[in-house]
Amino acid sequence: MTEKRQYQKSFPLLAHGKNLLKVFATIGGNNGDVSEYRISLLVDTGSTYTILPTMPLKDLGYNLENPTSFEKIITGKGQIYVPIIKVSWFNCVGKFIKNFTALFK
Repeated sequence: MTEKRQYQKSFPLLAHGKNLLKVFATIGGNNGDVSEYRISLLVDTGSTYTILPTMPLKDLGYNLENPTSFEKIITGKGQIYVPIIKVSWFNCVGKFIKNFTALFK
């Protein structure tokens, strides 16, 4: 019987400025002009949510005028309400998630 080898895949954290790190992610489309969009995201180890930029979402065909709901988040300047959207899929650092819920701004 052969032993199955386990490989560990690494995903680079790229330096962005002096104290920031970023990763690459891909968002799946919703019948727009393009089928997927690759973006870079800043890593915030204290964040509860993923916030996606609006332009790629629009290009992918998502209706940003009718978000699923809104989420109150606390920022350095106080609280704000941010719209929530569900994307068909999201892929980042080896995790592929269907029907991914994210905030957009």
